Amino acid sequence: DLSNAAQPTPGCDTPEAADRRHGNRAPFLRNENMVKLSPVEAVVGEGSGIQSNLAQRLRQAGVPVHVRRIADQRPQTQRVGASTFG
Repeated sequence: DLSNAAQPTPGCDTPEAADRRHGNRAPFLRNENMVKLSPVEAVVGEGSGIQSNLAQRLRQAGVPVHVRRIADQRPQTQRVGASTFG
């Protein structure tokens, strides 16, 4: 029976439940938990203070971090008649 397949493990909070319980601190707690996974490298996109906090925590843990800023990305231009794939 797969009717329970999508149900969280008993005793585990869904992200939504954790957000309600921890309020504004929930995203920062998620960042903390991601760092505890011991990543070997990370790419963090530009965003709010939550992404900045994640990048800072990763750097403090000695993880190589690549921050992608929107301003640093060149818009993709396509020549007339050029193939999308090449």
